Amino acid sequence: MFKWLDFSSMKKEAGILLKKIAIVLDNINSPVDRFSGGQQRSIEVGRAIYWGGRIIVFDEPCNSLGVEQQQKVIASIKRFRDEFNISIIIISHNLRNVFEVADKIIVLRNGKKVAERIKTQTTENEIVSLITGVAY
Repeated sequence: MFKWLDFSSMKKEAGILLKKIAIVLDNINSPVDRFSGGQQRSIEVGRAIYWGGRIIVFDEPCNSLGVEQQQKVIASIKRFRDEFNISIIIISHNLRNVFEVADKIIVLRNGKKVAERIKTQTTENEIVSLITGVAY
């Protein structure tokens, strides 16, 4: 037997979660695809947190976002990491974003791990060199 969806409880839970993760939406009843890219990504993280996710993987989280939205997404990722004590894995070519969020950087080239660096012990130039295979 199927249980009917309790939309009022779902809306209440969503409101509590959105407040907890500091996301402000004009209309909680709007479909997610009506929100900005940054809001959509924050909602995705909120879902993972709600369901008990301890590791969240972002694949190019700031791809196709404007500078302001990128800053908001990165700020949200850092806040989620710190406030909810979760691990974040970011797959990105945007080294500024990587250096702003990461503690450790792993470089892959042609599908193989070529290096692992602690962020505070490397530079963007070294990481670019490792990515391209060209000495700097």
